[in-house]
Amino acid sequence: MSALAWHPRGRLLAAASPSRPGLFVWDVATGAVTTVRAGLEAVSLLSWSPCGAYLLAGGSGGGFRLYETSGWRSAKWSVGDAGELVA
Repeated sequence: MSALAWHPRGRLLAAASPSRPGLFVWDVATGAVTTVRAGLEAVSLLSWSPCGAYLLAGGSGGGFRLYETSGWRSAKWSVGDAGELVA
């Protein structure tokens, strides 16, 4: 794993690798792991929102996903030709 991010409250640890798609979220108190699919893109950057309700996952494809941690729903964003964000 090359991307790691602690949840703001310290209970969860998100991890990902640029060599494989998706990410993993560990509950460090219980050892339970959740596998989160991120489409076909590898993830090299992870960052939690300050409130812990969202997790940003970015890769080398020029875009990122923003996950809602309740249910792990996500929206994919990418950078357009003019540098604007496109949902």
